[in-house]
Amino acid sequence: MAEEKKKKGLLSGLFGGSAKEKEEAAKAAAEKAKADQDKAKAEAKAKMEAAKGEAEKARLLAEAEKKKAAEAAEKERKAKAEALMEQQKKAREAAAAAAAQAAAAAKLPKIMKEHTIQPGETLSHLAQHFYGHATDKYWKFIMEANKEVGSKAIDFKPGTVIKIPELPENF
Repeated sequence: MAEEKKKKGLLSGLFGGSAKEKEEAAKAAAEKAKADQDKAKAEAKAKMEAAKGEAEKARLLAEAEKKKAAEAAEKERKAKAEALMEQQKKAREAAAAAAAQAAAAAKLPKIMKEHTIQPGETLSHLAQHFYGHATDKYWKFIMEANKEVGSKAIDFKPGTVIKIPELPENF
């Protein structure tokens, strides 16, 4: 029997050893495979976490860019709105100035004639000739209509062309 055991030991040594050795080798191989698997899982998890971090960075960067673009668009919109409001203000001011000018022009008496002052003529003479009255009220009305010539009767010299305004109805 010892010989059989010896043969068995010899044969088992030739064909991979005893069952216990095989079991231990299998166990060691399984542990190594498990350790390799755990290591691979850990590496995969680390890569996945790194990828998640990169994705989060990309998302945050995209959000920041989107926010920046929205702020720029809002700033541009406000600038355009302010420019439009400024244009509208200028247009209103121009319209008001034009209306004031038109109102002032409407207040001016209509011109019935232009007259060149002759030697010896005075504003009183012209008032008498055109209006039938030589009083202050009438010749001053002629002088007022010709402010660009002067503010005193003496400023109206022979050769000066003046406007003779129509008398208003309530004059």
